[in-house]
Amino acid sequence: MMGGLVLAPALPSAGRIAMFAALLCAMPLIMRSDRKRSGMFINGYRRGKTLYVTFVMLALEMSFILSSAHRATEFGDPRMAFLLAPVAVAVGWIGSLIWQRVFIAEMER
Repeated sequence: MMGGLVLAPALPSAGRIAMFAALLCAMPLIMRSDRKRSGMFINGYRRGKTLYVTFVMLALEMSFILSSAHRATEFGDPRMAFLLAPVAVAVGWIGSLIWQRVFIAEMER
């Protein structure tokens, strides 16, 4: 999802709106899938060490989104979005693995 948010500024206006709409529609589907698969959906904003992981991920992803948007809107150069989108996906994937490990460690205490 973060890759899509980073990539959106590189798209024309109609594509940007479609990307945001698709991402907004995907969130309830992800939540429903998690509940169906595991019986629950765990919000990333919870107390404990997982909150620190969430904030680090959020800070990184927001910096990618803002850099992409700034470069695309101020300079008309979408290349930054195309370069940062895969990085945002990797950060989200690795960050979620770290978050899961921290969460499991907290639950075992």
